[in-house]
Amino acid sequence: MKQAARDLRKNPTESEAVLWNALRANRLAGRKFRREQPIGRFVVDFYCASERLVVEVDGGVHAQQEMEDRMRQEALETLGLRFVRVTDEQVMGDLPGVLSTIRKAFAAGGSSPLPHTSPPVGEGPGVGAAGASANAWPDPDPDFLANDPATRWMLRQQQIREQSETQTQSTHPTQPMEVAR
Repeated sequence: MKQAARDLRKNPTESEAVLWNALRANRLAGRKFRREQPIGRFVVDFYCASERLVVEVDGGVHAQQEMEDRMRQEALETLGLRFVRVTDEQVMGDLPGVLSTIRKAFAAGGSSPLPHTSPPVGEGPGVGAAGASANAWPDPDPDFLANDPATRWMLRQQQIREQSETQTQSTHPTQPMEVAR
């Protein structure tokens, strides 16, 4: 995967090169972006770790692989990553507008300002008659989950929250304490 990312970095599309010039070296709101970043078994165009934000530039090839892109995005969203998708035409024709969209995603924090492209519950491929999903999207690869820094960070944060809740419960019991008289 790392070699594939290196190869992609060596041969960017014109629109990726233009957007990278605007994102590199903390140029956009002081945020650090990585380009052609491997995340598990996927390589994303641009990734801002501090915002857990993926920026994808969709060119002509993406029209033929829309379903694969949607499944890939869904798998990455299960890890808490957010997406901003722009077309190469938007980058080349309205770079300030694209950068504004990315800034809005920073401000939104927990949700992308763009429409969510993943199907809501009960829709999409593999939905049974009762509305239950019949494995519409693939489960994340366990090796990916174990080795991905973003996932490890997320799991560590969850562990810290759980420890904090346990400590709070032990210092503040839910049942009244007997008072010695």
